[in-house]
Amino acid sequence: MEDIFERLKLSKSKDFPDTVMMFIEKISHNRYIQYIDKYKSEQSPGYFVEVSIKINIPSKGVYHSLDIKNEEKLLIYFHEKFPYYAPAVMICRNDFPFEYIPHLNYGIRKSDIEELNLCLYRGNINEWFQNHGANNFLNLVVRWFEDLVNGKLIKDDGFETIRYTGGLHGCIIANYESLVDTIEKGELPRGYKIFDASTNNSEARIVHITGQNFIYDKPYKMPCVLVGDNSTVDDIYVSKPITKLSDLKAFNSYRYLNHALKKLRGSFYNPKNCRFEYGIVILLSIKRGQQVIGEYSNYEMIGMKVFLDWESMDIENAKAELLIPIKELSSKIAAKLSGVEKHQDKLLIIGCGAVGSKVSLNFAKMGNINQVLIDDDSFLPHNAIRYENIPFFYQGYNKARYIADTIKFMYGSEADVDYETESGYEIDFSKYHDYNVIDCTASQNFMYYSIENSDIEKPLMRCELVDSGRLGINFIEGANRNPNVSEMRLMLWYTALRNEVIMRWLINAESNEADQEIRIGYGCSSDTMVLDNATISYHSSIIPHFYLKNFGQSLGKISFSYFDKENLVNNKIEIIDVNQFFRFKLENGISVSISDIALSKAKETLSDPKENAGIWMGGYNDNLNEIVIVDTFISKEHIRKTTEIMCGYGDVNEYIQLVMKNTNGLIGYVGEWHTHPNGLAKPSTKDLIAFNEVRKTFSVNHEPLLMSIFANTTQYHELLV
Repeated sequence: MEDIFERLKLSKSKDFPDTVMMFIEKISHNRYIQYIDKYKSEQSPGYFVEVSIKINIPSKGVYHSLDIKNEEKLLIYFHEKFPYYAPAVMICRNDFPFEYIPHLNYGIRKSDIEELNLCLYRGNINEWFQNHGANNFLNLVVRWFEDLVNGKLIKDDGFETIRYTGGLHGCIIANYESLVDTIEKGELPRGYKIFDASTNNSEARIVHITGQNFIYDKPYKMPCVLVGDNSTVDDIYVSKPITKLSDLKAFNSYRYLNHALKKLRGSFYNPKNCRFEYGIVILLSIKRGQQVIGEYSNYEMIGMKVFLDWESMDIENAKAELLIPIKELSSKIAAKLSGVEKHQDKLLIIGCGAVGSKVSLNFAKMGNINQVLIDDDSFLPHNAIRYENIPFFYQGYNKARYIADTIKFMYGSEADVDYETESGYEIDFSKYHDYNVIDCTASQNFMYYSIENSDIEKPLMRCELVDSGRLGINFIEGANRNPNVSEMRLMLWYTALRNEVIMRWLINAESNEADQEIRIGYGCSSDTMVLDNATISYHSSIIPHFYLKNFGQSLGKISFSYFDKENLVNNKIEIIDVNQFFRFKLENGISVSISDIALSKAKETLSDPKENAGIWMGGYNDNLNEIVIVDTFISKEHIRKTTEIMCGYGDVNEYIQLVMKNTNGLIGYVGEWHTHPNGLAKPSTKDLIAFNEVRKTFSVNHEPLLMSIFANTTQYHELLV
């Protein structure tokens, strides 16, 4: 058998670059490693240095009596672009016990050399070498051998899998977490279970394990035999080329194969029509003493395609073709890779435009794959500018279907995703009473529809883009949908008194001449907004995190993200809490919502024996026929007595003008209140006369005004129209 010098076609050389010569100089300073000679290869570019290493053998002997000598010869390989590529270290001895030793790489990256070499660092060894240099690299080599002889190469950071050293015949894709659950639950009573395996062609280059019991109904279908148990632990590392089933004898699970394959033959094999001529799949599970590297469990899975002579049943010599295991994407893995807690919330996402599509896929990639998607629009070529990874053949297809299919492609049968090709107005929400609704429609009309729809029982989340994309606004309603989106919207506008970002948006935004409502439904899908995908993605990325942190709380929550691509240093995110509203309906059908904050301020004045008064600040919504009161203002100019009050005017008028200016007329005077601390909550003749004078005092831009009277026994509300 050729030694490593013959395999690499090495010959001695003196023509080495200075960078390598400097490394050789460092070898002379290491007490355990000695320089021997320099070589070049006829077939592989680069440089080779032969050294010997002295190994301190433990007094009790080498771990598991491995054949390790107190001095071993090594070859250090230097790439042509050294030092940008770190050296690689190979062991010269052919009979070195490689098959029992972990932390060996097969092949040297960025070269054509296919020799086993030391795995010295889990991570980017090139970056490590740049930061640590030759001396530390040589010390790593010394420590690697010290760990080897003391049985400490496998540390607490994970058990290493067998080496896949060439001869691979494809891959085996499965939900390994599900298979591990099957083993852990003791569902392999005799150490095996037979599943379905599907292939992409007759060669079975890709094998997919479905997790279902095997039923032979197609020529290319294969059974998958899973063997193993949850009791026996294999702690000894063994890795050798696998070409036949007997190569697996070192593992405890091998003992189940004989019975499993005989069971398979007795139950399914038929020389006339079920001969398994394309082979079968065997998945050997090995339980380790700690988590396996690259897995989320203590189980290592070795997959192979096996060709067995079903007449002779020569199991030991059955040909085995190794398949590299690939984990099917699962929601659990997605959540772990995303660094979030997996949640089982059912999501009903309405509107799959530029924002809605991103929201749905962001949730899916964080592990939430229980979704129903709603959209009646079709995907057109220009939509690709603001969508993610649209295949050409989806042009003309429904948008909700595209997103649902994308999630199904990612997760396979685990994805519980459906879609409806109707608008939100046509959906029977009673079917989705246990879903959390996320409104991405960019439609103001749908917002009003959703508020009045009693079939939407759980709090709703609404996502909007406004101010030409500079603002992304998200609302999460409070418990029992109180506060709702409409109430929270007015609370947000009211913050314009202290928030310059909101104030600039409201002042610059377009108004509806009929009711001065902000056209918050610009929407990314609207032709009225020209907006790049990166900006939309920025705002959309906040939505799932805002949801995960705040959905289901008793208070309403508003987040707004400000993004100005012309001045990035000013970008920011703010979150606002919104208390519940006191709601009631008056005799003429008009609804009134008073914020807890405003109501508390008014009622607190009842503790004073003198009458007090204030104005209601809010807005009137024609669509909902509703007055929403967000706050109250109490004048400091009042002249107060026990049974009457002369209301102040100057500071009140000044405050109203300030609010209307900062909110572009969206928040204004909607009525007033006063107290009867020593009487009943009924208006006196003087009260009615005074209230009728209101329109002559203040500029009011809508019809209904609310008069409220508070007493210690009850409260009274009346409209003046």
